[in-house]
Amino acid sequence: TVATKPNDDGTSTCDTAAENKDKKAVDSLLELAKAQGMGTGLVTTTRITHATPATTYAHVCHRDAENDIAAQLVPGGKGTGYAAFNTKLKDGVDVILGGGLRHFKPTAEGGKRADGRDLVKELQTQGYTFVANGTDFKNYKVDKDSKLVGLFANSHLNYDLDRIKKKIDEPSLAEMTTKAIDVLQAKNKSYFLMVEGGRIDHALHDTNAKRALQDTVAFDEAIKAAIEKVKMTDPELKNTLIVVTADHDHTMVLNGYTQISGKYEQGKNASVLGLVKHYTNGEYSTDVNGNKYPIIGFGNGKKRAENDRIEARVTQLTESDNCNPVAGPAGNYTDSRGTDISKDGWCTGSAADDFQQEAVVQTGFADNESHGGTDVFLGATGAGSENFHGNIENIEVFKLIHQLAIKSSALMLALMMGSSVANAAGEAKNIIFFLGDGMGPTVVTASRIYGYGEDGKLTMDTLKRTVRIKTYSEDGQTTDSAPSMAAYMTGKKTRNEVIGMTPGTVAVRPGSIVMDGNSLSGADNKCPTPGSSTEAGTPAETILELAKANGKAVGAITTTEITHATPAATYSHICHRGAQYHIARQLVPGGEGFNSKLLDGVNVIMGGGRNHFTPYNATNNSRGRPDGRNLLNELRNKGYTVGANKTDMNNAPNNKKYIGVYSDTSQLEFDLDREKTAPYQPSLAEMTSKAIDMLQAQGGDKGYFLMVEGGRIDHALHATNAKRALQDTIAFDNAIKTALSKVDLKDTLIVVTADHDHV
Repeated sequence: TVATKPNDDGTSTCDTAAENKDKKAVDSLLELAKAQGMGTGLVTTTRITHATPATTYAHVCHRDAENDIAAQLVPGGKGTGYAAFNTKLKDGVDVILGGGLRHFKPTAEGGKRADGRDLVKELQTQGYTFVANGTDFKNYKVDKDSKLVGLFANSHLNYDLDRIKKKIDEPSLAEMTTKAIDVLQAKNKSYFLMVEGGRIDHALHDTNAKRALQDTVAFDEAIKAAIEKVKMTDPELKNTLIVVTADHDHTMVLNGYTQISGKYEQGKNASVLGLVKHYTNGEYSTDVNGNKYPIIGFGNGKKRAENDRIEARVTQLTESDNCNPVAGPAGNYTDSRGTDISKDGWCTGSAADDFQQEAVVQTGFADNESHGGTDVFLGATGAGSENFHGNIENIEVFKLIHQLAIKSSALMLALMMGSSVANAAGEAKNIIFFLGDGMGPTVVTASRIYGYGEDGKLTMDTLKRTVRIKTYSEDGQTTDSAPSMAAYMTGKKTRNEVIGMTPGTVAVRPGSIVMDGNSLSGADNKCPTPGSSTEAGTPAETILELAKANGKAVGAITTTEITHATPAATYSHICHRGAQYHIARQLVPGGEGFNSKLLDGVNVIMGGGRNHFTPYNATNNSRGRPDGRNLLNELRNKGYTVGANKTDMNNAPNNKKYIGVYSDTSQLEFDLDREKTAPYQPSLAEMTSKAIDMLQAQGGDKGYFLMVEGGRIDHALHATNAKRALQDTIAFDNAIKTALSKVDLKDTLIVVTADHDHV
């Protein structure tokens, strides 16, 4: 079907396109529910004829043909063609709540209908009660014969922020949701209800984060209200399926290493609407010109300033709830709320209602911020919710709901966006924990497209159970890798840069030691003695240590340095991730600084950073250990096989402990470069395969724990080098695929996650 722009009067031109000849309408979930005798309902904060609600009941080649779309809702209506009633709705949708009155009223009465029809009156003749404001809506009494249509605005409903502040007589989304459920339950039969928080999207297009966040909170309150309402008659949700998802993403990002901001309180705390304050000292972070910048930004949009952010509308930014406007750009630019920026100026108070966040790419004042292509969240609870898992196409949501709820006529409630958690029971002998460093949702989506196309799948997409994880640290809204991985490994949130210590431990940056003029960064550990104070902290037991205590073989492999934050969080305890020379000591059984919880040592260790294990030499190891120790020799003396390349790894016996250090200094090569610049280095998949062989041999009946990190994804993202980031994500996914091909999932648990996102 080809989209053809409708006429100016909002009527369809679909038949003008040859490609649309003989095209047929496809059944919607709402129509299928109606065919099964179920009650049906629509609730939205947009016009009821807008794209999302219209998709449930209308059939037309262009979303803007809203006059025709409205007519398809009216049982027995007088229209013809695309303005005719959709007979698959039978006696009509039982409850219709939202905006868009203008598409139901003739032009003579202030509407947009040039055909003279008054669809409100036509609906009333078909048994509908019509309400036009929040007061009448609240006073409406539900009975078993109720058919309700509420159109509370000519266009969209007001943003929730404005509805509350201006005391506008419109119902909230939560109130509309519960009333709709009342109407549908009164009919004493199963039902289908679609609820949309539609104005979230509009505020995001306007790069107006405050209204977007407030409308998201209002949407979440509707979900809460729905669950509470349904549980009054179905306490365990045995007969109700609730699905919460979104239709697409936007380009909003959270910037900087900001401290914990807490909940928004007007006039007191700007929260996530504020400016970035660094977690280490609470001082404002600045750009290259010394100017503050907001926590929230956008990938594209109207932007705010030119000339490298040196204009007054940026240099005067504060965290105020007051707009405090400064001069805007020349020209006649009016935003979506009718504010003339060239006349009234841009807000400089970042928590002001009308503040518009900055964008990286300027799309021009005539254009809005665009949608984003990242995968979206889906959560489900209630009857059949366990069938929603993994990474699925949006068309599969239709199939699942149809099969689970409509074919069987189960009581059903469908919502559009939100959260849920799935639980699984059982014990695993073996655990493999995969972590893609910095691998946020956008990275996963882009890597899938890069490697396999939009309709392809990564191996990680096929995993059955998925959840969303909150990654903030003890002191940072944006975490770094150390406390995030430590949270996974210890179950405790700690401050940024702290590894494997108890909450409250203060990060103390290590100093440098100078050898022959070479400064060895991080060589001078300045952490206080553990246990000497609350700020000094004490070691927090890790999963790897617990596995070792239970007789399992344990391993940690990475494409970063072995002593880098993520692998270090499995086996070490230190107040600052930068003290890598001291982190390395904790791996050597019997040596000074050894972590005795590792017993006879970690069974398999692979990665980069040989300099942290070998003594300083001005000629050939200028970043080596200043204490003169050769930790690799010490490990060899403790029964380890020591490898330096892929051949050594492949030839190493599986029944002996092994450490493979495949770079003289720093990390392993990016996967994109490895074959050209370091062909002796194994791929992450090859390391994973060998590690599993070794751990299976050494763990025996007790099993094993293995941590696998795709660590260089993060480094490429920090460098804004997308190609290397995507290629390393594919390499990480190949390691997951390799692991799945080698293990028995009846006794093996595989977990795949990330420690944080990027912008």
